[in-house]
Amino acid sequence: MNGSKLLLDEQPLVLLPQLAIVVGLNEAIVLQQINYWIRLKEKAQAKDCYKDGYYWVYNSYGDWRTQFPFWSTKTIQRTIRNLESLGILISTDRYNVKKYDKTKWYRIDYILLDALEKKNEKKVSLKEKTSIENKNAKTIENTHEDKLSSGETIGNAHEDKLSLSNRTTCPHGVGQSVLTNTRDYTEITTDIFIVPSVSPKEKNPDRRTEDKELERIFLSCEFDHLKRYSTYSDLIDAVKQAVVDMYFAKELKVQQRWIPGKAVKEALIKLKPYIIEYALDKYREASQRERIKSPKSYLQSCIYNAVSECTLGVYAEVSYDLHNGYL
Repeated sequence: MNGSKLLLDEQPLVLLPQLAIVVGLNEAIVLQQINYWIRLKEKAQAKDCYKDGYYWVYNSYGDWRTQFPFWSTKTIQRTIRNLESLGILISTDRYNVKKYDKTKWYRIDYILLDALEKKNEKKVSLKEKTSIENKNAKTIENTHEDKLSSGETIGNAHEDKLSLSNRTTCPHGVGQSVLTNTRDYTEITTDIFIVPSVSPKEKNPDRRTEDKELERIFLSCEFDHLKRYSTYSDLIDAVKQAVVDMYFAKELKVQQRWIPGKAVKEALIKLKPYIIEYALDKYREASQRERIKSPKSYLQSCIYNAVSECTLGVYAEVSYDLHNGYL
């Protein structure tokens, strides 16, 4: 029987979509894992983890890196800080026996989490969210056609915003870790070209189908949520434009390979919020190392390559820990 060590025969880690909507996908993964550990402590009645009426779990950032090997330490730190800022994740180091030990202890404020869910349900209905996404997709698509008609290069409106990231400095200059077998993005900084698939004046009988497919891609990317909660909220508009440019490309040249437009669309269909954040992680890392000559093209390359690198298989290790009780 065929199989792969990257795929589990047992049920993988399950996240409720609503949790990801309320706190973000990365945050939902961490929160679900912490909840699992807390329930294990409760079941075992672990006295050493019961403090001030609550069960706690503890981890250093190094331990977190072991639990989530597909994330860099900076991504983990940012995700935990986001949860702490929301008030859902409560942390302290006062339970450490040795005063010099700064290992953090964590517990979840379940009452606040439920309150945030109710607030989110009242704030945005599914119908309103769909309407907003459809409107945004149509607006950007019209911009795409207008710029093609005038001969203007798509994405120039976002070029300056992306360029700002090139001058971003990072304390101590430490970039995020790179996953094994990832591509060398430096080599494709400028060697990427977009060829429009149709003339703006040409009537495409399949255009309506393309419009609907692009709308589905936008919904799947959850751009509104990313713009509200992502660390890279200032770059989300640029990502939207990049997705539109790539979607309407006849071919995409990456390094020495020409990627057919159909393959590019298939990649875009797989886009999810965590893939976009991964691509922006790569973009930001590169901008901290050196000046990017063509920000728009480099962002497109990051998005395309991130799809193949960020597969759901990386979450198998999290699931493996969940089912085997490794802490």
